[in-house]
Amino acid sequence: MLGVYIEIYKISGFKGHPFKVVDDEKMQELVESIKVNGVLSPVMIRPTGMDTYEMISGHRRLHGEVSLWNFSIFINKKAVHNHRTVFLLLDML
Repeated sequence: MLGVYIEIYKISGFKGHPFKVVDDEKMQELVESIKVNGVLSPVMIRPTGMDTYEMISGHRRLHGEVSLWNFSIFINKKAVHNHRTVFLLLDML
């Protein structure tokens, strides 16, 4: 499912996420880009229950949207099992 927007409050963080979002100069550049262009590349989430999701990839983009007081984000929803999530993250590096 591509090109879909979802409310941010429905997305929780991935507990095993190996990276941290830092509010630095690069983050501010991303926020400015989102302000001007929107999120160009969808974040990746997976369903966790009835209309709730877990973030797999895109934590910085999500943080940027929240910083701009946006209430929804451009997503790519995937059905991914726990053991595959870390491999997906590492594959994106």
